[in-house]
Amino acid sequence: MTLFVLCVLALLDGLLCGARVWMGRSALIAKREYYLRAQFRGFVGAQIVSTVTSAALILIMSLSAHRIALRADLERAAGSLMRRSSWATFCFALFLPPTFEARPVS
Repeated sequence: MTLFVLCVLALLDGLLCGARVWMGRSALIAKREYYLRAQFRGFVGAQIVSTVTSAALILIMSLSAHRIALRADLERAAGSLMRRSSWATFCFALFLPPTFEARPVS
């Protein structure tokens, strides 16, 4: 379950970072397809990086002489990442609800 949550967070991070990088400036009036294409590129980039990282991890696990110690170390690191990412996700969620600004009429 921890690996799945970390994978989802990595893909979300890639989606948001990739969208930020690919969006840039556009003179288009209808920007929906432009933004969707940028988010898709970010998602694909994050998927490629996650796949390469997973393949490297599987290769290291298969070649390691100390598999049990390596697995325990990876689980400990994943637990630390889960605590940090849950805090970051909570802070990000605070910005999700829309905010309303009350301005005086005068």
